[in-house]
Amino acid sequence: MKIKTFIFNPFQVNTFVLYDETLEAAIVDCGCYNEAELNQILNFIKSESLTVKKIIITHPHLDHIFGVADLKKALKVPVYAHLKSGPLAIGADSDAKAYGFSGVKSFDIDKTVDQGDTIAFGSTKLEVLYTPGHVDGSICLYHKATSELFSGDVLFKGGIGRTDLPTGDYGMLIDNIRNKILTLPDETVVYPGHGEPTTVYDEKTNNPFL
Repeated sequence: MKIKTFIFNPFQVNTFVLYDETLEAAIVDCGCYNEAELNQILNFIKSESLTVKKIIITHPHLDHIFGVADLKKALKVPVYAHLKSGPLAIGADSDAKAYGFSGVKSFDIDKTVDQGDTIAFGSTKLEVLYTPGHVDGSICLYHKATSELFSGDVLFKGGIGRTDLPTGDYGMLIDNIRNKILTLPDETVVYPGHGEPTTVYDEKTNNPFL
């Protein structure tokens, strides 16, 4: 599996385009906020001759879903997320205005996923880990074949997701990190929603929250 990372919007969200030898692809966390950022990702898809099969949301905070509605319309693909992400997705436009962001569109989730489900495209299979604590609806995506994890805002290099926003729960977050992420192989590369990649081993040994 190949990974292309874009850093979008004022919150510096990592948006990932995942694809394999079949040239089928999935987009994880569409953070593109304006037309220029939207065109960056569309131009990359075109340049690599990719066929995007689905958009996946690790969690429904605004910075991770700014571009979902526009990309969904442009690519005509379904959106995958946890069931509990639905209310924030549907209310994205009003939530964005409340925080001073304009032009953000609401959208529907087409396919809900939960712990243990598999999201597939091409020859690639991603296992869903349900990891609330940062916010209800948070999932991580594990690619077992290459020991790679997309952790959204659950786990960062040297840090963890904030828990002071609605539905945040510190104890639940720590419990999910310890029982669902740190139990993965030490060599697992973790791609967070913000910042640089890390590994399970590095976070086990160096993360001050763990």
